[in-house]
Amino acid sequence: STPAPATNTTNNVYIRHAISSGSITPDNVIVENNGTLTITASSTISTSLLVKTGGTLQINAALAIGSSGTFTVQSGGLVNINYSTASGVANLWAGTENFMSGSTVNIQNWDYGAGSGNNRLIKNSSKISENDGGYYFGNLTISGNPSSIFVMTEGSITINLCQNNFTSSSGGSNVAFTNSASNVTIGGNVIVTSGQLSFAATTNGDPVTTVLGNIQPSGGTINLNQNNSSNATSVVNLNGNLIIPTGVTLT
Repeated sequence: STPAPATNTTNNVYIRHAISSGSITPDNVIVENNGTLTITASSTISTSLLVKTGGTLQINAALAIGSSGTFTVQSGGLVNINYSTASGVANLWAGTENFMSGSTVNIQNWDYGAGSGNNRLIKNSSKISENDGGYYFGNLTISGNPSSIFVMTEGSITINLCQNNFTSSSGGSNVAFTNSASNVTIGGNVIVTSGQLSFAATTNGDPVTTVLGNIQPSGGTINLNQNNSSNATSVVNLNGNLIIPTGVTLT
């Protein structure tokens, strides 16, 4: 088991079991191995939020990180984002993020209709910080039910989206890496279990997606570009294997 904190520890909240909070305003929160913190009302963590290996943070209401604060998720840590005002400019990203290789961020709900490009996960320029490997996330999973197309990037930018696997298991409208001409790198596999994933949804420009692992759907639909246009060419550079089982649509 994890050693108990020192008796002189102050201003720290340690989560070692399943805890459901109302509105909270601690300085520092550490979610330990086997601990689960569920945020159920608007909250602020001013200085540091750390989700350790084996810990889970379930965000069911708006959570703000202080502008000088840090939000770190270790390998094996899990963050579920599940509130309807989450966006690319939410105060969840107000501090400095470090989603380490091997960590997982799972988007279960989002403000899919936010204006001014704020419904994109990665803004141009991004409010989310890169990890030490130059990626925004370790593993990234989209499991919500978008009410409109959920695009990962705003405009035409070059980004390393996730260091490990990208998984789309959404219902509702589809998920796309870009609706312009972004250059997006996935460090691991692209996995689709349901719904529709589009590498691009653009009528203008030449987006490029680089997948360093495999493309290995088990269900759903994969589109290279969901829009037919003579002014757009969607390029996918695949370092691994393309594995298309029976029942999966590739267009």
